[in-house]
Amino acid sequence: MEIIRIHAVMVCKEIACQTFVLGTYTVWVIDGLGCQGIDTVTVLEPTAISNTISSVAPSCGSNNGSAEVTASTGGVLPYSYQWSNGSTSALADSLLAGVYLVTVTDDNLCVTIETVNITSNAGPIITSNIIDASCNGGNDGGIDLMISGGTAPYTIDWSTGEHTEDISGLAAGIYDVTIFDDAGCGVVQVFSVSEPMPIDLSIAAITNASCAHCRWYDFSFCFRRCRWIQLSLV
Repeated sequence: MEIIRIHAVMVCKEIACQTFVLGTYTVWVIDGLGCQGIDTVTVLEPTAISNTISSVAPSCGSNNGSAEVTASTGGVLPYSYQWSNGSTSALADSLLAGVYLVTVTDDNLCVTIETVNITSNAGPIITSNIIDASCNGGNDGGIDLMISGGTAPYTIDWSTGEHTEDISGLAAGIYDVTIFDDAGCGVVQVFSVSEPMPIDLSIAAITNASCAHCRWYDFSFCFRRCRWIQLSLV
């Protein structure tokens, strides 16, 4: 316990000029006649300022995010607010993704600083697996999609008119899909389904057999029948 000696004629000046921290103090007062008085004084302080902050993420990389100090306790009312984007109310709006600071000051000029990290909703992310047609001119190709990110559910529009995540029965060609998430963020992706080259079938040569292998007693029949055609597949 700290003892403070104060001369009576200087009481107001001395108390005003001294700074006391939280604690209990003994005040010893002496007047001009040498009379003394002793008393105990307890110095209190308000609780520290505490804040509750909520935030809304901007969609699709735009500046429609926000952050708000929804509650402040402790300190001494009223509170004032100063955001790093210039806002001076509890609410800061029109925010892009990023890190923002808010300084909350009470009526005693006690200060607390809060940090708010706002991330952006980047929209849907598409991963695909393309199945090419197995034969030239065939229509057994397909496209399988895996959709992540953004805010489900998703709206899917294929250039074929289908609205499913995966499509099949495709011939070789170019296909595109447009996907929107529930927050209105959209993405367009183009795919190419391929096919193998056609088979080229051509007759390279026709060669008569020499029939040298025919026996003498069957030569006439053999000569008429032993011809062969050599086919070459290119």
